[in-house]
Amino acid sequence: MSFSERMGLTERRETLQLNEMSKELRNAIWSGIYIIAGSDINSTGWKTIAKRIFLDFLKRPIDDIPHFSNDIWVLLKGKYMDYTLA
Repeated sequence: MSFSERMGLTERRETLQLNEMSKELRNAIWSGIYIIAGSDINSTGWKTIAKRIFLDFLKRPIDDIPHFSNDIWVLLKGKYMDYTLA
């Protein structure tokens, strides 16, 4: 909650998001993943995350992971930002 929301200067946002994520929440989560995994997309952190997402979330074979790190990042970010629960 922002300072202006706590002080009653602006309306509070939705408190519970069940079926969709706001753009702000989606961006914050992606940024958190980016910070935890490291900004170097060639790092082991990103490669481990990419493997888990391909296997567990996308249900795609591990050899479908692009060979170039930047392509992996662009693909994962695109899938994440466009994902909906509905």
